[in-house]
Amino acid sequence: MNTNIFTLKNENENENINTRKILNILDYKKSYIFDACFWASKYAQYSELTQKHGSIFICDDMVITGYNHYEVCKKKPCVSIHAEEDAINNFIIKHQMKGYDDNYIRRKLRKSVLLTVRVKNNNLRMSAPCRDCLALIKFYGIKQIIFSIDEKDKVLSLKTKDMAYNRPSSGQRWLSTTKLSAIN
Repeated sequence: MNTNIFTLKNENENENINTRKILNILDYKKSYIFDACFWASKYAQYSELTQKHGSIFICDDMVITGYNHYEVCKKKPCVSIHAEEDAINNFIIKHQMKGYDDNYIRRKLRKSVLLTVRVKNNNLRMSAPCRDCLALIKFYGIKQIIFSIDEKDKVLSLKTKDMAYNRPSSGQRWLSTTKLSAIN
């Protein structure tokens, strides 16, 4: 299993490392991860849901954002759109608007990286994709995903082929406990 854990803050100080300094110290990929985590956490703040997730979709020199939110049906929120799903949809829509065909978009999706973070009280929290998002990520052939973990200011980088479909979303967990309590 190809696993990398990246620390996003300077261990000696309590402030974020300057991005220009990171470009000089770390390789290109790690500096991109740092910047993407910063922007994903900013986009997570737009979420009206309890769990605030933000996603950044990185492909070549293009960065596409997404965050979790409700899809409105008949003037009422009815379905939550996960940050990963929103970023992937935004990526596809942006490329379709430029006139690219589905095969081109699929090739781009396979060469991209998806980064997702969850923010609570200005700290990164566990943001591993739920089973539905992981199925969507694998369906589109996205090979690399990076997500925040509960360790302070760290993210985990995994190949999607090494991930299992066993993590329910917070909504799915809530539904299962609600159904159980209704039965008792």
